[in-house]
Amino acid sequence: MIFDPNTSGRYTIGMATPSPTVSIIIPTHNRTLYFTQALQSCLNQSYKDYEILVYDSSSHEEIRAIVDSFASPQVQFVKDQINFDITGKLNMALGNARGRWAIVLGDDDHFSPDCLETLIAHTQTYPDATLLKGRYTLINAKGNVVRQDPPIPLRMPPAEFLRRIFLPETKSFKKNISGILFPTALLKKLGGFVRFHKGWHMDTYSFAMMGSQGTCIIDEKFLCNVRLHAGAVTGSLDADYVASIETDIRMKKLTENLFNELAKKLETPEEKAQLAEARKNFEKYIRRHLNRSMDQGFLRILEGHSKNTAGLLKPLFQKMRDLGLPIFRSAKFYPLLALVPYPLRKPVVDRIKVYKISLACK
Repeated sequence: MIFDPNTSGRYTIGMATPSPTVSIIIPTHNRTLYFTQALQSCLNQSYKDYEILVYDSSSHEEIRAIVDSFASPQVQFVKDQINFDITGKLNMALGNARGRWAIVLGDDDHFSPDCLETLIAHTQTYPDATLLKGRYTLINAKGNVVRQDPPIPLRMPPAEFLRRIFLPETKSFKKNISGILFPTALLKKLGGFVRFHKGWHMDTYSFAMMGSQGTCIIDEKFLCNVRLHAGAVTGSLDADYVASIETDIRMKKLTENLFNELAKKLETPEEKAQLAEARKNFEKYIRRHLNRSMDQGFLRILEGHSKNTAGLLKPLFQKMRDLGLPIFRSAKFYPLLALVPYPLRKPVVDRIKVYKISLACK
């Protein structure tokens, strides 16, 4: 094992090899339960021209020990001494990626053995592709199948792809950063992965940003297993609802800029109609997320001990009006719940939070 003094905490197993075709990026933090399966799924790929970059910010050395146990010259292990968030780790790895193509794998997800082979074959057929993926199989913490992505057209131009990605996932497909093949140079040119508060919107915006640049390919095979559980970003409720609201508004501005840039390139009436529908779908998407962020604020107040709980809810209702959001169903119940004494109210709020998290995980 060789220490690279030019990168703090970086260790490389084996000797340097010529630049591979694919760089697989695995960011991880204090989660060893599924990491072995994730790494093994990379090493089991039928397509062999790849490197694996493991970026670890864990407070222990268990991930390093697992990497060492494989003793593979294709794996590079980097201990993140700065403790970057997931976006920081992704961009650090992207900066060091040597492959022409880059693909991310969550530390609790895993590839099918033919994932890289299938996607790389498409890059030969569609050299203008800027985003390639297969369908997802969504699994729970025990590995049981929750659902699978529905069939999607194989090839989509940017406007058609954007039209689909902002639909609810039950009507389209799961948005997750795992298992997406991107052209490394283009992703670097566009500034890499965009940082959002606690990773909110990062997956979807990455889809939109890269998908707006060229042809998008979605193979019919189930190439990546994505795990849904309360520990995942998508399954958490954020107590900092103000930051969540600001993040939703930032997502709105960034995506509208993508739409405006793409509109300049579209020529056919069909493409323009698809972009118009994409804008409508995005407005519904951002409204859903703003409602979720507002809901987090309501629940945060309701689980508090304040004697003026009902009064504290009023500014949030005003914020919803300012943002043009209709009052969602559960919010209509919150003013009444605020009048309930805390010892009786708290168990109800806890049940509501569990229910909301279960919805986020579906």
